[in-house]
Order: sequence, then C-alpha cells, then structure tokens
Amino acid sequence: MTDIAAMSDEALLEEYESVVWFRAVESHNGQVSPKEIALKRALEEELLTRLAERHASD
Repeated sequence: MTDIAAMSDEALLEEYESVVWFRAVESHNGQVSPKEIALKRALEEELLTRLAERHASD
C-alpha cells in the first residue's frame, strides 16, 4: 500500500479522487475489493487528520 502519510497534500487529494472515482465505477459493476475499500478508508483518515491539524492551528 502507498505510504499515505508521506504524500503531499496535492498527491493525497489526487489519489483520493482517483480511488473514489474507481470505487464508484467498480461498485456499479459489483466489483469492489477489500483492498480498495481499505485504501479509501486510509486516505480518508489521513485527509481528516490533516484537516483537523490545519483547523487546530488556525
């Protein structure tokens, strides 16, 4: 799995967008794997962590 914590903010958002789009297409086809679900959740957790850190520093 990708080292999510090491990604830049831009790369993290691009990867999340890609995963969400892919998951939507595969979900429509009934073909979402547990690995893809885990990656989406990990990306979401990192995004939320970074947003919370930014909010706390404002």
